[in-house]
Amino acid sequence: MLKERKQLVEVFFVIFDLFFIAVAWVLAYYLRFYSGIIPVDKGIPPFSQYFWFLIIVFPIWFLAYKLGGLYVPLIRDIFYIYDLIKLFNLPVVLVCGTKVGAINHTMLTLNA
Repeated sequence: MLKERKQLVEVFFVIFDLFFIAVAWVLAYYLRFYSGIIPVDKGIPPFSQYFWFLIIVFPIWFLAYKLGGLYVPLIRDIFYIYDLIKLFNLPVVLVCGTKVGAINHTMLTLNA
């Protein structure tokens, strides 16, 4: 059943991710300007102005998720994003964890 509704599931994930990006954006505004953790010296911008930046943030995050392969099912013999990176010899930032096996996983990724 999931295979039949693949596009619907993908749309659900996109909407879900964009919703949480908007929530994080709003929470970041209140954390930055009203929590008192970070001192505000130059005044507080109006929330409406801050909110309109979501028009820029949404496409950037969507492209990052889409190009990162977040919404692509893992199927064999498809041109993945890492093939494009190899083709154009693009620089890559490799982030690794600190759990058991992280060094091995990192070395395997570097040699791939």
